[in-house]
Amino acid sequence: MAESALRIVKRHLFGEAGQRSAVLSLAGAAVLILGLSGCGETAHVTPASSTGMIYHYFTSHMGQSYINTGITVDHYANEILAAGTMQGTFTSTGAGFLDISENYAISGSSTGSTWTFQSPALTGAFLAEIPGVGAVGATIHPLSNPTSVPVSMAAADACPNFPTTTRFLYVETPRYSQYAYYIADSYGTVDISTQGATVTMDVNGYVVDSGTGLAPSTPTNLVGSAGCSETQSGYLMSYPLNGSTSTGVYISAIAKSQFLSGGIPLGWAVLGIAMPSSAIDQSSFAGANYLGMMYYPSNTSAAEFPAGFGDFAGSPSRCGGLKTALATAKFTPSANAIYGGEYATPLSASTTSGSENCDVAVDLGTQDTTNNGYFPNATVYVAPGVINSGTTAVSLSAIAVAGTVDGHKTIFLTYYGGAGQANPLGIYLFQRD
Repeated sequence: MAESALRIVKRHLFGEAGQRSAVLSLAGAAVLILGLSGCGETAHVTPASSTGMIYHYFTSHMGQSYINTGITVDHYANEILAAGTMQGTFTSTGAGFLDISENYAISGSSTGSTWTFQSPALTGAFLAEIPGVGAVGATIHPLSNPTSVPVSMAAADACPNFPTTTRFLYVETPRYSQYAYYIADSYGTVDISTQGATVTMDVNGYVVDSGTGLAPSTPTNLVGSAGCSETQSGYLMSYPLNGSTSTGVYISAIAKSQFLSGGIPLGWAVLGIAMPSSAIDQSSFAGANYLGMMYYPSNTSAAEFPAGFGDFAGSPSRCGGLKTALATAKFTPSANAIYGGEYATPLSASTTSGSENCDVAVDLGTQDTTNNGYFPNATVYVAPGVINSGTTAVSLSAIAVAGTVDGHKTIFLTYYGGAGQANPLGIYLFQRD
C-alpha cells in the first residue's frame, strides 16, 4: 500500500534526528501519516548501511523568485521527498540520471491540504546529481504543474567559512515569461567572505536588459551583507542581512565550498562555481563526458530536457547531420568544441550514455585573463529546429563558466536571446562518473 511513503516519513522523523532536518515539518508529517495510516507498522531507525546515501538539498526553482524548498534524495530506499509537496521514487538510468516518479502530492488549499495518491504515478522528471553536493533537473514538486520550471539543488550542510575572500563565477538562468522571452537576469562574479554568521557578497554582474535581451558593456557592482543560519532546509544564506529588498529576500546555499545555488544580489536564480586557482585546460574539459540538462524557455512554454555531451567527440557517424548543417551555414567550431544534445523523455533504465542526440555543440572560446574558468565569448551551435523553428543551423553568443565541483568538471552556460533572436538557452553539465 503506502508502505514506502510511510517508511520515509518514519525514517526522517525518528532515524535521522541527529541530522539537520528531514525537510518535513512535524505538522506536514502528521498530515502524511494520517493520510497513509492503517498499515500497523512501528517506527524503526535507518540502518547504518544507509550512511552516506541520504542527501538533503536546498532547492531553488530556476528562473523564479521566492520559490525554494528542501528536498531529500534517499539512495538507500530510492525515494525522494520534497518538503510538504510531494513524495516519490526513482530509478537510476544507464546514462547516470535519476528517473523520478511522483507517488503522492499535496493538493487543496493552505488550510485544507491533503496528500493525494497519484495513480498511475506521474513520470517525466529527472535529476543529474553529484551525490551529496548538488543537482540540476526537471521540476519535481509537483510534476502535475504545467507552468513548472527546472530546479537546481545544493547541499546546505554548513554555513560557508571563507575568512579569505573566495570568488565564484555565476550565470543566472533565463526565465520563462508569458510576456517576453527574457526578464532582467545577470552573470558575472561574486566575491564571498565571512565573519561569523555574516556573509559579505561583492557582486560584479552584467544585468541583462529586459527590453532588448542584451547586457551592458560594464558590470554593475553591488556589495551587500547576508546572514547564514540553520533552517528547515539546511544552512542557508539570506540577503539582505536584516529585512528585504523591494522585491523580496534572496536565499542561497553553497555546497562543499564549491557550488553556489539560489539567489544573490543581482540574481534570483544563479548557478555558480568557485573560481579555479589557475586557468582551466580546455582540451581536458573537451575530452570529458557530461550529463545535465538543456533548458530553453519561450513566451509560450518552458522546455527542459536531460542532456548528454562529450560522448561523440564530433564523430561523423553520430554528428553528421549537425556538422553538415554547420558547414552549410559556414560555422566552424574549434577543435575543443563539445558535442551532444538532449535525450528522449521519459528516461528509463535503457537510456544509456551515448544514446542522446547530437544536435548541439558548445565552444567555450577564449578564457578570461582575469577570471579563471570564465568564458564571456562562448558559442553554442544548434542544429535547425531544435530550440526554435528554422531550416538552418544557428550560432549563439553565450556566457559560460567552468570549473571543478567535488572532483567533477562542471560547465554552466547561458544564452539570453534578444529581440527577434532565438529563444534563450541554458546548458548545465556535470562530468559523468
